[in-house]
Amino acid sequence: MPETGGHLRLAYDPDGVGEMSVRLARLAGGRGDLRVAFRGGEPGERVFLAHLLAGRLARSLHRVDLRAMLRGDPDKVRRAIDAQMADLRGGRAAILFENAEALEAPLPADASRPARNLRSRFLAQLRQSRGVAILSYGAAAPAGARARGRIAAEVAFDAETASARSADRRPSGRAGTGRPFPPATGRPAVAAPAASAPSGSDTVPGVAYNFRVNIGRLDLGFCAVSAFGSDTDLESVETEDLAPGAGAMNAGFTRFRPVRLRRALTGSKALFAWRNEILKGKADVRDIGIRQLDPMGRTVVNAWILAGAWPTRWTGPDFDSQISAIAFEEIEVLYRDILWL
Repeated sequence: MPETGGHLRLAYDPDGVGEMSVRLARLAGGRGDLRVAFRGGEPGERVFLAHLLAGRLARSLHRVDLRAMLRGDPDKVRRAIDAQMADLRGGRAAILFENAEALEAPLPADASRPARNLRSRFLAQLRQSRGVAILSYGAAAPAGARARGRIAAEVAFDAETASARSADRRPSGRAGTGRPFPPATGRPAVAAPAASAPSGSDTVPGVAYNFRVNIGRLDLGFCAVSAFGSDTDLESVETEDLAPGAGAMNAGFTRFRPVRLRRALTGSKALFAWRNEILKGKADVRDIGIRQLDPMGRTVVNAWILAGAWPTRWTGPDFDSQISAIAFEEIEVLYRDILWL
């Protein structure tokens, strides 16, 4: 979508989600003040982009369900609104207000006057408070929402494409959460972090078995991702060039480690087709998003983007009639950069 009248309009593009988060972050400026509306598509896509944007601005992301909040006791809701706006002004967190269409939904005929005033109070404080706030709509943002919420940018998520991706995603067993085990196998027994040490803190170790991977628009359900990182080829570097900022850092001796991604084989040919595009000489590069989840699989603890990735190898399954095993496919990719969000 074009930028018009100082208002940025974007169409969600998973192949360029990193650049999209950069463009949105630039709107915040030095004061870190931004209002964005997300509309349509899948909730998971909206949450993922919100995490990327918060990471760009060095903030954590808080999620608030407006529909559930506005149904509460008016006094408690007022206190919640005041607390959320204080978080915004403090600059420590970006807030994703989910189910924002609740701000426009008609109230019951018997709604009390304090209940009717809550939405006006929320929108008034949202206009006046500085900080990073994201209004997430399941469908198109209602007319007038932009002016009432002081929205500076809108991102439209393609609902039809999202439905097609969901239909194509047919991982076996639990591959969608990073594990290829059949449903009857169950999940590993891992204790959840204590309430005093929330997921994502420096004191709680992250788990390696709960994760999600997106390759551009594809969410196919991967069960294994090899370690990613960068290396410097010491054998090709003179001793005096080993210091940071020296010649070795700019002479092509530092490289990003190839990454292998494995998934249980299904009827989808998406990875094979991507590799074939490269074999045909097409520059089909995509961003790969990797999200580490908490032990319960509900919260994103860390997120990375392997920017500008392309497959250097695709491998089909091994077959052996002597063993009972799941068939896998695997790709190996190179990429031009790593972003830790």
